[in-house]
Amino acid sequence: MSFPVVPLRRLFRIVNGGTPNGDERNWGGSVEWATPVDLAKRNGRTIKNTDRRLTKVGLETGSRRVPPHSLIVSTRAPIGYVAENTSPMAFNQGCRGLVPKAAADTRYFRYQLSALTEQLQMAGQGSTFVELSTDGLAETEICSPLLETQRAIADYLDTETARIDALITKKRHLIKLLEERRWAARSHAIGCVPSARSVRLRHVISRIGVGVVVNPSSYFTNDSTGVPFVHGSDIADGVVRTKGRKRISRADSDILWRSQLEPGDVLVVRAGYPGRAAVVPDHLAGANCASVLILKRSEAVLPDYLAAFFNSSLSRQQIEACQYGAAQEQVNVGHVVDFTIPLPPLSEQKQILARIGEVDSRITKVEEKSIRQVDLLIEHRQALITAAVTGDLEIPAVAA
Repeated sequence: MSFPVVPLRRLFRIVNGGTPNGDERNWGGSVEWATPVDLAKRNGRTIKNTDRRLTKVGLETGSRRVPPHSLIVSTRAPIGYVAENTSPMAFNQGCRGLVPKAAADTRYFRYQLSALTEQLQMAGQGSTFVELSTDGLAETEICSPLLETQRAIADYLDTETARIDALITKKRHLIKLLEERRWAARSHAIGCVPSARSVRLRHVISRIGVGVVVNPSSYFTNDSTGVPFVHGSDIADGVVRTKGRKRISRADSDILWRSQLEPGDVLVVRAGYPGRAAVVPDHLAGANCASVLILKRSEAVLPDYLAAFFNSSLSRQQIEACQYGAAQEQVNVGHVVDFTIPLPPLSEQKQILARIGEVDSRITKVEEKSIRQVDLLIEHRQALITAAVTGDLEIPAVAA
């Protein structure tokens, strides 16, 4: 079955958004005001509330509002998020509102636009920042079946996507439980050793350093031969991730010699997710770092054992007791050096790590399988929407 295709401007009136100035009389009122950030949270779905609100004065002087059951599309930073507002809603200049010109089921067009994200992004233009212009959005071609067909497809997709979303939610909940199980296993393995003595880190770590703190981004370079520059955000799941890692020049790294890394150093995140830890692998010898604490190799504790301690609830309890910062949680060296750690002999540390490794391996297998299943469900959801809104999928109610 094929549907008529028309430019979007034939079916919708396009409304441009705006942002009033910072005058307090413009903000904190009852008018919902959407941004691309709000749309990202509800992409392809409905939206009722937003993070920020305008007063009526702010709406009249600096923004525009669309009626319920319109569509709001992000047209910059990034392009392509779409949501259907269920209450009157204003929005900033990074969005555009779509108000139906005639009777339409906006659910159908919400689904359709969510399937056109890549096409909308390709239509964006600009050198400073990429933006989808009003004309570019207006000329986007969309399918326009009869109103009854729109409703039948939207009803079908409401049911099917809800079923898929429920499965995705269950899988993500399982992944979360698996991570909790991993932390619990580490805590039990490290905390339940009769021969372990409780000592402060300052008594077992030879030196604790700090990565670059002041404006680390000022050292970034695009030179592929530069030195890897590990940031706190690169540390997760007990490893130092490589994807998207920054680099700095060798000259800058030599100047910042105090934060240079050696294999076996343990990196502990300072801010954002304080306490996450990973051991520096051999291939990062000589790298530099920012926003982390550097725990140098010690003869009294194995690096992997130390990282496992930080990635357990034994460390988490101590971090929560001392972390600070309203905008971003963080810890400092003064706190960490006084953390207490159960410290058995090196031979027992190796045995503990072996037990942790066995549990981690079993959990990881289930976790990776669940992650693949989530990815496949997301792909299936998107393919289902695309096929339904374009008429490629035969839906009994539509055929009838």
